[in-house]
Amino acid sequence: MNLECGLDALKALLRNGDPDVYLQFTTLESRLRGNIRDEQAFGSSESVRSERARIIQEFNRLSLHHCGISFNELCVRELPGQRHSAERGEQPLDYVDLHSLLAKYLDLEDLRTLCFCLGVDFDSLRGEGKAAKARELVIYCQSRDRLSELARGIRRMRPDIKELNE
Repeated sequence: MNLECGLDALKALLRNGDPDVYLQFTTLESRLRGNIRDEQAFGSSESVRSERARIIQEFNRLSLHHCGISFNELCVRELPGQRHSAERGEQPLDYVDLHSLLAKYLDLEDLRTLCFCLGVDFDSLRGEGKAAKARELVIYCQSRDRLSELARGIRRMRPDIKELNE
C-alpha cells in the first residue's frame, strides 16, 4: 500500500470541495505523517501500528463518504485519467539500479539532502561512506515500498542523469 499515492490522490479529489472536509483531510494527513515520522525515528511498535490503523480507518470513512472510493483503494491503484509510469515512458528502476545511480552520481552531501527531502534520518542509516549509505537508503526505501519515491527524489535533484530518463 503506497500511502503517499493515496494522500496525493485524495488531496486532489478534495482540494476544490467543501473547506471543512479539506480541513479534516489536512488534519488526518498531519497525524499520518507524524505517525510515519515516529516510526522512522523510534521504530515500529504495536502502538504506532495501532494508531496508523485508526488514522487509515478515518481516511477510509472520509474518502468513501465524500469521494465514493476508499482510501485503501487510492493507495493501491491509479485514478481514472492517470497513466501508469510505463505509459508515460518511465522505466521502473529496481533497487540495484537505484543503488548504482546513487553511488555513481551523488556525493555524501547529496545523499544527506536526498534523505532530508524523503524524511529519512541520514545519521540513522548504517554503514560508513557513500556506497554504504546509498545501499542502506535503498534498503530502507525498499522495505517501506518507497522505491518510486526515491527515484522521483533523485530525478528532482539530478535531472541531468540520463539513466533516470531512459
